[in-house]
Amino acid sequence: ASFWRAVFQQALEKEGSGTGELILRAGRSAVPYLMRQRRWEEASTLLEQVIRRDDSPATAAGTLPLLQRIAEATEGTVAGLVNAGVFASALSDAGRTGEAVAILQKSEQQAVESGQYRLASTAAGSLARLLLIAGHLAEALTMVERMMDYTCKAGLGPWTQLGNEVYRLQILNALGRHEEVLAALQVRREEVKGLPESQGENEAVEPWHVKEALLNTGQLASLALERWQEALSLNEGLIQAMVSRGATDLEVARMRFNDHGPLLRLRRYDEARSLLHQCLAVFESAGGSGDLGDVHSAIAHLEYQLQHFQEAARHESTALRL
Repeated sequence: ASFWRAVFQQALEKEGSGTGELILRAGRSAVPYLMRQRRWEEASTLLEQVIRRDDSPATAAGTLPLLQRIAEATEGTVAGLVNAGVFASALSDAGRTGEAVAILQKSEQQAVESGQYRLASTAAGSLARLLLIAGHLAEALTMVERMMDYTCKAGLGPWTQLGNEVYRLQILNALGRHEEVLAALQVRREEVKGLPESQGENEAVEPWHVKEALLNTGQLASLALERWQEALSLNEGLIQAMVSRGATDLEVARMRFNDHGPLLRLRRYDEARSLLHQCLAVFESAGGSGDLGDVHSAIAHLEYQLQHFQEAARHESTALRL
């Protein structure tokens, strides 16, 4: 356990130089040893780091039972509130939203009652994300405001506060207020330049995660406004950030896939074809059926625009089957 913890920490400190795969390997390897020693909090922290960087179906299937066991073993403690939040987040990512909401609502209430505002902020943020996904936008905005209040009461730092703002911008995107999002994006990107690269003790988020979420939110606003070149530029910045921290090939391919729409709109067909087949190769080796269905449908769209109708029909049939 100590060996893999040390490897994990060294890789984490050098993440910007491409140690993402080593972080995943060390995190997964340490957890069984930690759980045998009932070092629940350490195991939960490592699993959280793993699922943040690798959201593949295989990783979800492997981590959910472990997180559930940790949450059950620590229920009724302050550490248990943290572990329940990690478990709920993993459930949400796996599509088990109802279970995640029930756990988070209970955790938020318990955290506020015990004065654990940092944990309450985390629970409220996760609830806001689920409400946003479900389309309950007014409730999501209210929940973000509660999260911001908890963040202030907890005395959390500028990266965490910026992370709260990213949540708010994501909801504004969903409300169709895209110009407002892009205006705020410019201001926030300037603020980021003055913040420390490392995560301080008073932060509940990692700087890389906030930066990537901010760029992704701006890219989605650009797509909605049909500013194709701006969307490509923002996504390129996001991909560079992901590659620098050593993101998995699957993560990077999923983000690169977002460029195919703007490329088609700009009639840059050769670039779109190359991109989509690169993504296809990655999805075939590491992705799920959803990834493969999306990319085959995108290839069909490309072939249709080029009037290659039989080829388009073949790929769309594959997409429907997947």
